Amino acid sequence: MDRGDILKFGHNGRTSELLPIVLLNTLLNILTFTIYRFWGKTRVRRYLWDSTLLLGDRLEYKGTGGELFRGFLFVLFAIFVPVAIMDILISFYFPLDHLVHIIFQLLVGLAFWSLLGVAIYRARRYRLSRTRWRGVRASQSGSSFSYSMRFIAFTVLTVITLGWMYPVMRMRLMGIMMKNTWFGDRRFHFEGSARPLYKPFAVCWIFFAGLVLLFGITIKAFSSVFELAANANTMTEVSGPLVLYGITGYFALGIILGVTFCFYKAAELRQFARSTRFEELNFVMNATLSGLLWLVIGNTLILLLTFGFGLAFTQMRVFRFACDRMEASGSINFEAIIQSADQGPNFGEGLADAFDVGAV
Repeated sequence: MDRGDILKFGHNGRTSELLPIVLLNTLLNILTFTIYRFWGKTRVRRYLWDSTLLLGDRLEYKGTGGELFRGFLFVLFAIFVPVAIMDILISFYFPLDHLVHIIFQLLVGLAFWSLLGVAIYRARRYRLSRTRWRGVRASQSGSSFSYSMRFIAFTVLTVITLGWMYPVMRMRLMGIMMKNTWFGDRRFHFEGSARPLYKPFAVCWIFFAGLVLLFGITIKAFSSVFELAANANTMTEVSGPLVLYGITGYFALGIILGVTFCFYKAAELRQFARSTRFEELNFVMNATLSGLLWLVIGNTLILLLTFGFGLAFTQMRVFRFACDRMEASGSINFEAIIQSADQGPNFGEGLADAFDVGAV
């Protein structure tokens, strides 16, 4: 690829082709009490990867359902079963309000919180190690434990600063991932600042703070109205309008927060792409508020209308959204890239499955 050329991604997945896979997965999940989900997830990934093109060549997914199942069994018997046994024993010997029981629950909560970062990092490592293009494997190096410690530290700082560390957290954590991402024997680079994200973030934060303030004022007004209604024995006359107002306000709050967050998220995706480089390739993500809203609203409706069984269709829409808007420019000799020696983990993302994290 010569300098000045534009490299574009493509996705030609179709609902009519994915539908039989989803229907079969749903049936087999019911018959096997969800055990088949590991193989069903693999079938969906293979279709999504195979439908993604770069320079006319398709991605390949080489993971197996057996690897995901072994990862699930490892996490089940190495983490959750011992914790459950300990919880039963402690509950048997000590009452729920005993200090020993409280300390145990606190330690378990902290351990699971730290494992969340490990799960996110290892799930991405597994998916990359099973991804190939033109026969060359992707990979991810680095320590999942180190990522998890930073994940915890930034989360605490975000809470302490009432959210204002969030853009920094997102950029730093993405930087850790991208700097440890490889395609063959070549590493990705990530250099970018969180500064461009603070303008859209400030808009979101101010909206959120304003809505919280409005909510507080409304709650106080509700309390006064209910108190007066109770004293005047007219509760039935005001309860209906108040409930309707509460439901309407709840949905309005969700919609406003969703729109403002998409406004920030679009800026974040653009900044992620601008900060990423591979060899001499520079990336651009043409994410817009309208495009992201269409994706989020559509995916939400699909999940609600299908009771969650349409998850694979939402994942295909995410793939198409990314491929339609991602571009790369610059020069690179793909033929010079050789296979990586890192074959990735031997089993799949058991922690990610347990915590229900991971993009696909």
